[in-house]
Amino acid sequence: MGSFYERGMFKELSTPFLNGHWDSVLFSYAAEQQRVFVTNDNRIPATGERWLEQGKTFTGLIVWELELHRRLSEGWFIKKFEELAEEDDPFLYPIRHFNPD
Repeated sequence: MGSFYERGMFKELSTPFLNGHWDSVLFSYAAEQQRVFVTNDNRIPATGERWLEQGKTFTGLIVWELELHRRLSEGWFIKKFEELAEEDDPFLYPIRHFNPD
């Protein structure tokens, strides 16, 4: 199956683009580029839900609470990404939440 990077699903959004832009603009950009939006910003899932309600499509959204980012290791997040990469269709429903095991 290959990793998300090998499948081209994850690509970095450049930092200069991110500075000072609204959530909906960033989300739209990621969708247009067919990229998975990865964030710990708890406002972004509402943007994804609105898109789904409006019949718009996007590759995927992965979100976790900021508190998890502060207390869990990078290895924990890598493991979660690897688990998603093993799934046949990890974004059948495009919004995924990382939660502690």
